[in-house]
Amino acid sequence: MNKKLLGSTALIGAALISSTAMAEFKVGGDITATYIFGGADAASSTSSDNRIGNETNLKMSGSADLSNGWKAVYTGKAEFDGAATANPDHEYELQLQNGGMYVSFANDGGQTNKTMLTPFVSYPTSSSANAITPTKSAFAADTQIIGVAESNNIGVGGKAAGGSWVVRYAPHAAASGSDGNDIDNITAEGGSGSGYLIAYSGTSGAMSVAAAYTVLSANQASASGVSDAKEKRIGVAYNFGKAKVGADYIDYTSGEDTIGTNDKKTILVGAAFSLNDQVTVGVYHQSTSDEKNGATTQDEDVRMISLGYNLGAGSVAVNVVDVEGASNGTTMCAAATNCDYQGILVTTKVGF
Repeated sequence: MNKKLLGSTALIGAALISSTAMAEFKVGGDITATYIFGGADAASSTSSDNRIGNETNLKMSGSADLSNGWKAVYTGKAEFDGAATANPDHEYELQLQNGGMYVSFANDGGQTNKTMLTPFVSYPTSSSANAITPTKSAFAADTQIIGVAESNNIGVGGKAAGGSWVVRYAPHAAASGSDGNDIDNITAEGGSGSGYLIAYSGTSGAMSVAAAYTVLSANQASASGVSDAKEKRIGVAYNFGKAKVGADYIDYTSGEDTIGTNDKKTILVGAAFSLNDQVTVGVYHQSTSDEKNGATTQDEDVRMISLGYNLGAGSVAVNVVDVEGASNGTTMCAAATNCDYQGILVTTKVGF
């Protein structure tokens, strides 16, 4: 009898859910193929690197009007890339909306602390440089506290002051995000803690602004003297019509045992100009300074020129990247104190 009742209840529940959840559902995606060629100047480093990459994103979205006046909205992406990992990277956000407010459950989805307002033609400067170099560079943008947004988190957000805001909390933030970038203090202590982020972005006329503050708590049980990792970022952009200029500033504090062990600051400026409906060009400069105590390494400077061609349902872009003082003299340059490298990243993207 109990089994029959449980079975009946489960069927009734499934019927009630399916009657609303199928209100609207869409599936789409895109495929990106890249050709990468890069080389370093230092004799002790990798002299050249020639690779082909690919990534497929399956995107899903759905919404349903709930009977209590709330609305459920889902956006998700399954990412398959050339790394051939056992499972695809799943990024998603489920919002329960009521009026201008919402409660969300997410993992690397929705509004986070990763917004950048510099107008890129294709990939950001830091991502393009990291794709060309054999190892991760020292950019603050790629050492950001991604563990909060890229771990299971709960958030609350809404509209205000001509833009949107969100506060997210991750009770168990991962030591590294899905793209493999490390959180220095957490990795060093072999554990992870909770984290939160506050983000805002908005537009007024031709001006856009974005700001975020993120804290990742250290695992105090593993060692003494560990402080929280923190990141502050702010961006601004102005749209002139065919041209757009923007800048981003990132201040990262690692929170390792020794204060200032791995702190970094990044300033990025750039501009993009549409020559016509098909062709867009962009120029960028990014500089990362090493803020650790007693630092003597030179700043890591990146210059990039981008050219993009719009194919309607697809696009082709070419990024030419020049890096000076790569990684502030870490593993990319092997025994060299500092080294430079250059490369080209060609990207073809098609949506469906």
